[in-house]
Amino acid sequence: METALETKVIEKALTVTEHAASIVIRNNDELKAANDYRRDVLKPLIAEIHEAWDSEIKDADTLHKNLIAKRNKYMGPADNAYKTIGTKMATYDEEVRELARKEQARMDEIIRKEREAEQAKADKKIFALMEKAGGMQEQIDALKTAIEASDNVMEIEKMERQVEVLTRKLEAAQVKAAEVQVQAEQAYEMPAPVIQAKPQVQGMSTRQVTELVSVDIRKLAEAVFMGTAPIGVFEANEAAIKKLVDAGMTLPGVVTRKKTIVNTRS
Repeated sequence: METALETKVIEKALTVTEHAASIVIRNNDELKAANDYRRDVLKPLIAEIHEAWDSEIKDADTLHKNLIAKRNKYMGPADNAYKTIGTKMATYDEEVRELARKEQARMDEIIRKEREAEQAKADKKIFALMEKAGGMQEQIDALKTAIEASDNVMEIEKMERQVEVLTRKLEAAQVKAAEVQVQAEQAYEMPAPVIQAKPQVQGMSTRQVTELVSVDIRKLAEAVFMGTAPIGVFEANEAAIKKLVDAGMTLPGVVTRKKTIVNTRS
């Protein structure tokens, strides 16, 4: 339900927009009339509007602040507990990841040693076959026979590479043996098992986030100037710029203009 003051203010306020739009200022008399209208009609109306609703607004603002304070009183403990548990969950997740990394490194080392042992064994067998065969063609034939009889993947791979090397050497005798022998020494890569590093708990999810530790603003500015960083990493502080310009300072890259503000005194 509107009060009498509110009804009066509403009726006045609905007429001022149309009146303001109809005002034309072409001479000093019309300028004075416009100023008189602002002083005698609009400024009192603005005061009446404040009188009509400011009290209710203040009460609503006080209620709003009280409700926020009450909410924060109980939200604080719940929010702190939520963050505390989240920190512990993140710590556990990192521990699991670290254990997985160590286990992965251990498995990689085991596989590396096994691969080296298999390679040494295959190299020894290839050397024995080639030493016994004599000439390059005989070596190729001996290796092909050994390939057909073998069921060791790495051994077959190395023998096939050695056959390729010997064949090239046989077809192009001028190629140095040391240059082509390198191709026969390429290792067969055994795939490493993948260790699951992430704990799985129903209703829980984890993610890795990036936190800024420090920012060297000078280096960042240089990167933007050189075009190696986007301009979006900086945002102009318009309030700070305006204060410096108003104080008479000239800032590179800042363009200003003067704007006239008209005030009417009572």
